Amino acid sequence: MHLAGIGDSQEAHERLAGYRDALADAGLPYDEALVVPGDFQILPAEASIGRLLRDGVAFDAVFAANDMSARGTALSAQLPYREVEERLAPGDMLVLSSDGIVEAMNEQGELYGFDRFADAIARGPQASAAMLAHLFADVAAFSGAAEMHDDMAIVVACYREQAA
Repeated sequence: MHLAGIGDSQEAHERLAGYRDALADAGLPYDEALVVPGDFQILPAEASIGRLLRDGVAFDAVFAANDMSARGTALSAQLPYREVEERLAPGDMLVLSSDGIVEAMNEQGELYGFDRFADAIARGPQASAAMLAHLFADVAAFSGAAEMHDDMAIVVACYREQAA
């Protein structure tokens, strides 16, 4: 089923087209009854999922129009993010990014992806400011003139020993 965006927005139309394309690629039929409002927000998405579940509508996947809609699914509460604890040593670097980095596309519609991102980190410089510039430059070189569809945020932090 598809948690759609705001009815007449360009983004909503593009994401609905992506949903329809994914169904076609998988050989699955498109069913208008499985397209419900999410409005790019948590509460409308939660209400729509709740209606489908109460009405006994069968579905086994959710294609959410954005992260906020995905957070509004009753199913999302069953799949929490995994908490990870890591000890950092002096010289370790921590790199965090928004999904817009790995979901950046080039002019051929290819995703930048996690593998390219990990490779760019592996071949990047050791200083945090230089790494940040390197990563943004790598994504920009990959994307070329392709339109940006999401936010792109990166945080780079290096752990240093405290001076005595």
